[in-house]
Amino acid sequence: MELDHHFTVPAPIEEEGKQFGWAQHAKATGVLVLGLAYLIALPWIGYLLGMAILVTVVAIYIGARPSLYTVAVGVGVAVIVISPLIKRLMHLDKLEDHATVDVTR
Repeated sequence: MELDHHFTVPAPIEEEGKQFGWAQHAKATGVLVLGLAYLIALPWIGYLLGMAILVTVVAIYIGARPSLYTVAVGVGVAVIVISPLIKRLMHLDKLEDHATVDVTR
């Protein structure tokens, strides 16, 4: 049995670094600016709305098509990320039902 030894070798790291030009740096700076705007607006808009807006705007900024689907993904991610935090802050993870009923009588 003979193996096929044809494969591609990834580019060396030095060459990959040279491909990251000014356009990519500008785009990364834009994402940083969006994050800073999120932090500044957070006290007024709140975590849930802020996260939904941030995820939606960053998705559109990096190339997603603006649509209701994109907004729905932003809202969904915000709810999934924030809900465990809300549960913990409201101490809902420590709720116990102390009113037990004896059904054997």
